[in-house]
Amino acid sequence: MAELPKNIRRPGGDMVPARSPFGNRVLLPTEADLCNALGLTEEEYFQFLEGVAAKTKERSEAYGLVPEIVNGPAAGAFALWNATGLTFLGQLAVGIGLTYLSHVLTPKPEQKKPGTQQRTADIAGTKRFAPQHSFNSVQELANLGELVPLVFTNRGVGSYRNPNGGVRVASQMMWSQLVSLGRYQQLKLYALFSLGELDEVPDFKGYAIGDLLISNYHAEKIYKVSDNIPFTKGPLDLPKKLGELNIFKGNEAFRIDNKLYFSGTRNPTTQATFGLSSPMPNCTYFNLPYELVRWGHVDQDTRPAIRQIVPKRIKLLGNWPMRAGFAVGGTSNKQRRGIQDLSVGLDLTYQVVGGNSNAESNEGNTNAFQNITNRYGAYGVKDVDAVTASVREATDQYISVGEQYMAGTALVTCTYEGSRDQEYPGQPWEAQKSKTRNYTFKVVERGKSQALPEPDLGIHCNNPIWGQSKSQDPYWSIPNSRPDEFYYKQNMGASQNYAPHSRYTLQKVTIGTVSDNRKCDITEIGLKSKVFKQIQTANVNSKPTEDTIHSIFTNRSSISLGQVSTYTKRISFFKLQVRKAGSDDSWYWLQPKDAEFHSGLFCVVGKTPEFQYNYIRVDHDYDQYEYRFLPWPGNDVIKKVEAGTRTLTASLLNANSAVTQASVQQYVAGNSNEFTVKFAGKLNYLLSRESLSNKEWIVANPARPAAANGTRYFWTLSKNSYSSPNNIQPRDLETKYKPDYNKKITVTSNSKDGHNMQIRLKVWNRDDQIYATFMMQGDPGIHYRIGDRINIPATSGMPKQIIPLEVHEVEVGNERLLGYSSELNPFDAAADFWKFQGDRSSHLDGPEHSIVYVNEIVKTQGGDRANYGELAYAGLRVDSSKEWTNFTQFSAYIQKGIRIEKPGGGTGPTSLFPEIAYALLTDKRLGAGKVISDEAVDKVNLAWSASFCKANKYFWDGMISTKVNLRQFIFEQGLYCLLDFTIIGGKFSLTPAVPVNKDNTIDYDGKPKIKALFTDGNINDLKISFLSPEDRQTFKANVLYREEKLNGFPETKSTIIRLKGQEHEDDPIETYDMSGFCTSERHALDFARHILSIREYTDHTINFKTAPHYINGVKPGDYIRVFSTTNHTSRFNNGAILDDGKVVSKDTITGSKDFYYWEPSKQVVKEATVNFSNSSAVKAYAGTLFTIKETEKTDQCYKVESITFGEDGLIDLSASYVKLTSDGTLAILQGWASRFDRAGSRFVIED
Repeated sequence: MAELPKNIRRPGGDMVPARSPFGNRVLLPTEADLCNALGLTEEEYFQFLEGVAAKTKERSEAYGLVPEIVNGPAAGAFALWNATGLTFLGQLAVGIGLTYLSHVLTPKPEQKKPGTQQRTADIAGTKRFAPQHSFNSVQELANLGELVPLVFTNRGVGSYRNPNGGVRVASQMMWSQLVSLGRYQQLKLYALFSLGELDEVPDFKGYAIGDLLISNYHAEKIYKVSDNIPFTKGPLDLPKKLGELNIFKGNEAFRIDNKLYFSGTRNPTTQATFGLSSPMPNCTYFNLPYELVRWGHVDQDTRPAIRQIVPKRIKLLGNWPMRAGFAVGGTSNKQRRGIQDLSVGLDLTYQVVGGNSNAESNEGNTNAFQNITNRYGAYGVKDVDAVTASVREATDQYISVGEQYMAGTALVTCTYEGSRDQEYPGQPWEAQKSKTRNYTFKVVERGKSQALPEPDLGIHCNNPIWGQSKSQDPYWSIPNSRPDEFYYKQNMGASQNYAPHSRYTLQKVTIGTVSDNRKCDITEIGLKSKVFKQIQTANVNSKPTEDTIHSIFTNRSSISLGQVSTYTKRISFFKLQVRKAGSDDSWYWLQPKDAEFHSGLFCVVGKTPEFQYNYIRVDHDYDQYEYRFLPWPGNDVIKKVEAGTRTLTASLLNANSAVTQASVQQYVAGNSNEFTVKFAGKLNYLLSRESLSNKEWIVANPARPAAANGTRYFWTLSKNSYSSPNNIQPRDLETKYKPDYNKKITVTSNSKDGHNMQIRLKVWNRDDQIYATFMMQGDPGIHYRIGDRINIPATSGMPKQIIPLEVHEVEVGNERLLGYSSELNPFDAAADFWKFQGDRSSHLDGPEHSIVYVNEIVKTQGGDRANYGELAYAGLRVDSSKEWTNFTQFSAYIQKGIRIEKPGGGTGPTSLFPEIAYALLTDKRLGAGKVISDEAVDKVNLAWSASFCKANKYFWDGMISTKVNLRQFIFEQGLYCLLDFTIIGGKFSLTPAVPVNKDNTIDYDGKPKIKALFTDGNINDLKISFLSPEDRQTFKANVLYREEKLNGFPETKSTIIRLKGQEHEDDPIETYDMSGFCTSERHALDFARHILSIREYTDHTINFKTAPHYINGVKPGDYIRVFSTTNHTSRFNNGAILDDGKVVSKDTITGSKDFYYWEPSKQVVKEATVNFSNSSAVKAYAGTLFTIKETEKTDQCYKVESITFGEDGLIDLSASYVKLTSDGTLAILQGWASRFDRAGSRFVIED
């Protein structure tokens, strides 16, 4: 959709020109609103404007009925007769005049009308493209040493199953590979979910990527479950069947080179982009947009309007200098000409010519273009000045001290920027205000560049240079053959004004680097590229013949060319270099060995503003390497192609539909052939004038033919087809052998108009193999059009082996030999800098490439092969799409967890924590079975506890994915299930923490069974510890649990429950997160009621010593009674007596009490008895702290917490207080919920 410039509608908002000097036009605010309303793009709107502009120039048919009024003799005579009065002769004149008017008002045949406006066809390329997507991030591989999760769940209906169970498990990546397939990527992975064997394959509907289920995605993006997501249970090389699935059938896609290699993928985040961008001119010129400007016979047509066209055409044909470039660079002429490398440390001076420079200093200034009076007439050159000013201002913005650039092929760093009169540092350069500004660059890596021989750009700025007279200026020389045709020529000899494609430029450079994170045998590097060129120009392909144009203008009509607005081809180049990771070695260029024609470069060809995805694979020895992606200027390639000394090729990356081995190209590199480089595409993509140019710039029906190019082609003949040879080069043939055939011949063509092109053909017959070369020589021919096919006919004297081929069609790769008629913008597909205003390419605003993934592959074979046995994992292949730009969490919904042995016998999945605890304690794979024997576990009590959990629906559905202290973990998780963890007689066990019925449900009215009675006679050192006020503070319990949805995503629920009563309404909230395993509200509320009751009623603990025979049969979790007359105090009976006799205490104290008191000024605690109901008696102890003595005998119930042996041979027993009701039942179990009361009589649920 159309977008407005930022802040355009705000006061002081951004103002922009309707069209930038060398960029696209910009919408007005109202125009942007129109586009948004109709869903139009900017390009479509501008196409509409161009169509309107063309339409308004057309004259309607009614104009054919309007007479041409001229001031001729007849008109003068009529005026004279009118002046002397209307006579018979005057009436006659009027009659004749009316008859004449009726005649001229009669419609004429359309083809004979003068003054019509004609327009050739428009070409509007595709403006909207199918968006391409990739994986911007991929889940990382699990690290060595990370814990493999254990999944416990058993969803279902029936005995020992949880109807609300199930758990969604996030995977750990243990094998992954990204594959580039041109327009998209494919991710292949093995995802680990659990240690051990799952009891059941998860349902395909339960798999998810992120927070979306796979089943909701486009079906064709996910491959079928039968050959894509097998849940494996054993090593990869041991196929096993699970139900109907053969888990290895059809899974060759998860192999590399058909081997079980290990692979891990990752997304680099630093130095992951590379490319050349923001190109800056180097004494180059530009041309204004092409227009078809013609007129009639200039010597005979005296119309002023016709004469005004002459300066317009001159202006359009001008090669206008950019007025910026390297003025100093290199110590020799060869270095300045770009023939010899610049040495490291050499300084280069780049110059941007200022607007107010002194013209006499030969630097040129803003008005330098007006060097011939009235040359450009009323058209002027202000628009030309605006273009160059905009380019120079942008250049100044691109250059910053400390940044790295590429000058030609040399890497340089900017070390200085300033001006001749030392402008304020950091001040932006402005065209009409700033002086000439110089920038210094230091060479940091060798390469070629170009600079002027002079220290300034004066000669360059004085262009275009036209002749001063008809004899000097070929423009005014009219060919004798066609006096109505005009040719032109500028003086380019020593102008120092160069075509953009022929000159090394200065560009920003971003170098990409990536390193192996681990030692590996193969490194695959995925690339994402956006490469395109956008053209907005006249449709020169539709130019009529000169005869047609001459006829139109002779008839006093006019013609204009349609417009081309389209995306077309651009080629971007780079080098791939390598060195050992972490070393300071020089970078080694991975180019094909012994390939005479290969440039050593990779290239990406693009025609749309959408991303394309490719890859490069490097096979190497087992080690870590780092790779550098060095962008390479297209102008360097163009220079080599223009030199024409040999055929030149590059490795074209094109992974579109590259799914077979046949689509993979490879070559060997390295001093010892230690590297093999593989990629999808074409190994020898021909770099020629044709392949580096776009056909939209080819002028049809030129006034005169252009010379054909002189590129030499080389091919072999085998089985009646041609191909580039690999085993012999033309240099070897020409230096060692005389050709068997060597003649200049005239080729034939499928063209209707093209003819007379001549070539030099050489043929060798060596070892029963035909070799041939040819290059254009002699007559270049005429009237060839783009797309014409040139054929070499069979002629006498050719070797017999090729005579049977009556017509030999010459092809080199996919590029056909063409005879170009006229090229306005040669090599534009590869050029670093633009030539025509409005010509844009993808590298103008930023780097074109990025490294999106690295696959590190290890050839794990034999004993080194990865063994994935006893793991539950799944394989997945998925194509990238807009839904999957980030593949960060692959998960599965598991209904049946891992199989374990159960304490009550049998094996299978479980949702009961006592059975989980048994597996953790005894299983040698999953738990501590290697250090804890079966005899150290109380299987009977664990089986009983499992029945208790089943009866009360206390299920545990979750996973263990972190390191835990096993004893602490079982203790804590047991509490959530109302279980006590005990170690009795050296045996680990879990037992219910509450009384139970015969069916193992909770017995709310059951009385605790007292196992022992302790009195002052069989205990020593009784200590009573009262809990702190903080530990006795009642609270609101906020319990979290999860609500499962089959194959879906769980929802965490929370419920707040508190004790009933106004005094508890403002209790603080304490949160208990049970969502990791609890799937029912009832379970969560039972746990909450239990801990609330314990907090309410448990206020102290006791500890004492006793002889061993007194605790016979007593174990932790049992209930005991303690009867003692020992005096003790309670901190909850503490208080203070103020100076006025007022008593301050937690509870109101009345009656006579024995107490201890202490005066702050004294050091001794004293005893006394006082009646707290008598204020006068209490006042005697004013200013003291006190505590009430406990003198009553204690006969209370306690729950044994621990029993230990002391060094003195006695038993040390600790127990916590348990409050009983008047009928002897546990107070903590009273008032719990029933099926008719969700909260219970003692509790309130705050929903």
